[in-house]
Order: sequence, then structure tokens, then C-alpha cells
Amino acid sequence: MTIAEGAAPAVRIVVLVKATPDEVVRTADGIDRTSLLLAEPDECATGLGVRLAGGPGAEVVAVTMGPAGADRAVRRALELGADRAVHVEDDRLAGADVTTTARVLAAAVRTLGGARLVLAAARSADAGTGVVAAQVGALLGLPVLGRAVSVEVDGDEVVVEQLTVTHRRRLRAPLPALVAVGEALGQPAAPGFAAVLAARRRTVERWRLDDLAEPVTPRPVAATTWAAGPDRGAAVLVRDEGSGGRALVDWLRELDVLGTPARGDAR
Repeated sequence: MTIAEGAAPAVRIVVLVKATPDEVVRTADGIDRTSLLLAEPDECATGLGVRLAGGPGAEVVAVTMGPAGADRAVRRALELGADRAVHVEDDRLAGADVTTTARVLAAAVRTLGGARLVLAAARSADAGTGVVAAQVGALLGLPVLGRAVSVEVDGDEVVVEQLTVTHRRRLRAPLPALVAVGEALGQPAAPGFAAVLAARRRTVERWRLDDLAEPVTPRPVAATTWAAGPDRGAAVLVRDEGSGGRALVDWLRELDVLGTPARGDAR
């Protein structure tokens, strides 16, 4: 275990991130997990954490749990401006279910010494369960605010604009708190070349289960079968020279999505 030592920061923001497979890279029997990246929702959460941290005295820590290679996620977070990166890697966590994942991440936050604000993507780009962030918040005893499209800190409170199916609403909660964000929050600015090089020289702290502040008993879930989805066929490319809209409508009608033209249609 390698844990960075030093004076405790005045404000700590922890961003929970996940290394997800590049959906383009697949093998005959499943996803090629050697090709891992930090998905857009996690980049949004990281960029938000860096912005909210503000100036000196604040610390942004990116935390991930995953196999070898998952450190690419937190290293990308370093490129985006995070101050520290923690990778919880343990063979006993192979196939961990969502509850085990939440327990490990919550224990990692406690091992860091807690946080004033915990940020996470509303759902991962691969499994997409959308429940891990809420479970982490419950385990830490924090108020959980989800579907955030804007986040601000106002004194000892966090103010979130939340997007629901029918409306937007503004919520306040006391800090510390956990906020789950989505891609609607907006992408952070791409890191410069110097930031990328600096991140490569930074150390990723590697923790095992035994290094966490509290014990976690893994509960693995094994995949028994894997089958490729239906072939979507070749892509249809239409060069728009002023009639792209009509070509799109014609194509949708061929698929019987729009039905037959109404009487009097002057197409």
C-alpha cells in the first residue's frame, strides 16, 4: 500500500470514477477489457470536482476500484486536474457485485479521512446500474443528490439543479454530501500537453482490501454466458446537399417507423 502523507487539506473532494471498456473493442467471447478508458460522465464529475475545489488548500482525489489497467481512469483524472489518484486493486474483487463495489468505495473514502463532497457519475458507461453512487452515500451517511445538471457550493451547503423527466428543480443539502452527475453537466476542457506529461509522472496510490479502514467481504457475480447482439447492418451515410432531411424521413418510412404518408402529403 502506498498512501500519500502530509498535512490534511482544508477541503477534500473525492471523485469516484470507473475504468470502462472501449465499447468499440470486443473479442469473440466478450468485451476486451485490456482497452479501458475514463468515460465521459466520469470526466464530467472530475472536471466539476477540480472547478469546485477552487484554489490552494483544497484537494481533489480520484478513486477507482478495478483490475490491473483500471489505473488509466485515475491517471486520466490526474490529467484533468485531480491532485491524487487511488486505485483499489485486489484479485478477491474479481466479479464484485454492486454492493461490494459500493462498500469498497465507501471504505476508501473513509481511509482517506472522509470528504466534504463526494462526486460520481450517475451511472457507469458499461454496466449502467445507476445504484452504486446512492449506495456509497447511504454507507457514508450522506445526503445523496442525483441527476445533477449544475452544482455549486454555497457556504456549508451544496446547491444542485436536478433534471427530472418532467421538470427541473433546485435542491439544497448540507455538506458533506454526495452528488451524482450526468453528461448534461458538460465536458471539462481538454488537458494540455504539459498536464498530460505531468500526470504520467505522478504516482497512483495502490490499495488492497486489507489496506482499507474497514473490512469488506467480496460478493462475486460470475457471468455464465455471453452472446453478441443482433447485427445492426452497415451504416447509412447520406451526403446532405440540401435534401438530407427528406432522405432521413424516407429512410424512416422504409423502416416503417413513421407509417405511411398522410393523404395530401406533397412530398
